[in-house]
Amino acid sequence: VCTQIDTRIEDPTYEQLYPLGTVAQIVRILEMPDNTTTVILEGKKRFRLGNVVTEKPYIKAHINILEDIKIDTKDSIFNALVSSIKDLAISIVTKSGAMPAETAFAIRNIDNPVFLINYVCSNLGFDVKDKQRLLEIDDPSKRGYELLELLNKEVQLIDLKLSIQNKAKEGIDQQQR
Repeated sequence: VCTQIDTRIEDPTYEQLYPLGTVAQIVRILEMPDNTTTVILEGKKRFRLGNVVTEKPYIKAHINILEDIKIDTKDSIFNALVSSIKDLAISIVTKSGAMPAETAFAIRNIDNPVFLINYVCSNLGFDVKDKQRLLEIDDPSKRGYELLELLNKEVQLIDLKLSIQNKAKEGIDQQQR
């Protein structure tokens, strides 16, 4: 699976795809009420696109599997990073109200730290360019630090929005009194 560089293009060519993607397994296929189909995927490994085999009826290409740099999951600094990511991600899910509550439950129950980083990278509402940038980082620790930076920005934005909403609500309440 590769992401399109420009999502407005209906039928992208090889050159219109990011060259780094994810080998994914289909978890579930859902037929939606509006006659569309949603496919839920689970990423397994990262890859870099190789030579094109064919472009019809769909793009088929060779891939080169990329391995993450091995990380010491017993390292206390890495574990503190993962704990911070978990806390911020749960905070974002609960404060934003834009994601199902099951997302926070899932995040709380992930024990594998590298899987947690990857899960949060792919399931929180970052823009495609940020997700792609995170996908391209080979070192899970560096990916975690980049993710933590994005999460901090998102928490600040949510807190600012909530503060503005509360001030507006207080103003309306005072006017009504």
